[in-house]
Parts: sequence; C-alpha cells; structure tokens
Amino acid sequence: MILVYEHASGGSLDRILNSTALTWPQRLKICLDAAKGISFLHDPNGAHQRVLHCDIKSANILLDNNMNAKVSDFGLSKMGPANQKYSALITNAAGTPGYCDPLFMKTYCLTKESDVYSFGVVLFEVLCGRLCAEFSNDQLNIFVPMWKKSYKEKKLDDIIFKDLKQQMDQKSLETFADIAFQCLQKHREQRPPMSLVVQKLKIALQFQDPVSFNFSDSLEIINAADTSLTYKGLLVTGGKTACSEETKTIENGRLQSALEEMVVQYNETKDLLKKEREIVKTMIEKVPVIQEVPVVDHELMN
Repeated sequence: MILVYEHASGGSLDRILNSTALTWPQRLKICLDAAKGISFLHDPNGAHQRVLHCDIKSANILLDNNMNAKVSDFGLSKMGPANQKYSALITNAAGTPGYCDPLFMKTYCLTKESDVYSFGVVLFEVLCGRLCAEFSNDQLNIFVPMWKKSYKEKKLDDIIFKDLKQQMDQKSLETFADIAFQCLQKHREQRPPMSLVVQKLKIALQFQDPVSFNFSDSLEIINAADTSLTYKGLLVTGGKTACSEETKTIENGRLQSALEEMVVQYNETKDLLKKEREIVKTMIEKVPVIQEVPVVDHELMN
C-alpha cells in the first residue's frame, strides 16, 4: 500500500496560534475549513461507514500557502456505522492530553461527539492564541477548565489573544464563542453535530466579513438563525424560538425572491460605492498643484 499526502507548505496550526500576523478572519476561515472536513468524516454522503478521527488537535490541522486548512493524521482513527445517530465504540484510551473527551477517558466509549469535544478545544486555542496545555515544573497544566469558566462568567476579554480584540466584530465573537463552548459540554447529547458547528462558523465569518456574502451561504445562515429574521415586512424565517407553526410555513418562492433581492441590493450598493471612490480619486488627480508664491514687501523694496 502506498499513501500519498498533499504537501502542506504552511505547516500546522499549532505553530502559528500566537502569531500576530494571523488575523481573526483568517482564524475563522481555518476553523471553518477544518469543521467541514470533520463533518464529512462523521456524516459521509452515500457511505455506509463514518470515520471517528480520535485525535483532533491543532497540530493535526495543516495549512497551505493560502491558509486553506486540511485535517490530517488518521493513525488513531476508527470506523463506525454511518446509518445510526450515535456510533459508539469501545476502545483503548487514545488521543492527546488536553484534547481528549473526559467521558471517553473515563468509559473508553468512543463516539463522534468525542471529536466534537476535541474540536471545541481547538476553537478555544484559536481564540486564545495558545495551546490548551503546557508543562510547568514537571506538571502538565490544562487550560480548558479555565477557558470554560471565563465563558460562563462572561470574562472572555481575560483570555482572548490580545492582538485579536480590536479586529473582532462583537457578534462574530459571540457566535464563535457560543459554539466553541457547546462543543465542550459534559454530556455528549448536549454537544452539537459538526454540521451545526459548520453553520455557526459560517455565521461568525459572515458577521466579521460581510463582503464574503453569497446567496448559497445565506440560506444556511438563515436556517440556522436562533431568532426570527424579517426583510421588508416578509418574515424570512421564524427562527428556533417563540415561533408558531404558521410563521414557519413561508412559501419557498417568496423566501428565495426576498433573499435574491437582498443580494442584488447589496451588490448594487457595493458597486455604487466603488464608482464613487473612483470618481473622487479622479477628481483629486485633476486638481492642479498650487505652488507657493513668495510674498514681496513693496515698502522694503522702495
């Protein structure tokens, strides 16, 4: 058997967590790419087996020159049936300290939710700009409990990588932190599926970078909304809370028309602003350069 690996020229994520050059939008994009990969492993389309990675960590997320992320190192991976909501395997303890699902370490019962927990740790690493554990005085210190406590006490500012704070849109931060914390829930049934993690990371990226807006992603974002969204008097979605069945039965045609109109208006506004900038630039270039003329004192000359 021959294994062929794609060369990841950008190295692994763990090596650049504390890099000030790695921006918040880039971090969001890396997390989204990795989440998509894990989601595919857990819920493959048309396959009879799902893959449990068993060693999700920032060192196993590789990057290319364009900061596109790929999940790597399947040496500890296990196969499980994909046609069941929960795939549970009894196996020996495996993984990396700090990233391992506490329930797995206690029961040796492996599920895809174990990968979700590990990915939640990676999300907090990206947010905090540091690895989840470090050796000090011959002892391994794990920061995950402290990160969870900071989230619960609404003290994220105490743990966020300082060079990221000024870059962050508040809604993007809240969406990212919320889904990261959900991944770290104690009980497996409270952890989100990776498909939902993907949706939430898309929303976080959309809040941070509205220019990346496109129609296909907007459908997933709207469907994942926690509250109702209204556009021009049309209830686009009833959200997941406080919503009657009547408000959920909006015709697909009206929904698509409203969304298409939103995209058209957004693009028109963006094009108009671009043209205005070009006009202003042209006007500035045409303004003649005014040279200073020396002032002559005629009384002194006389």
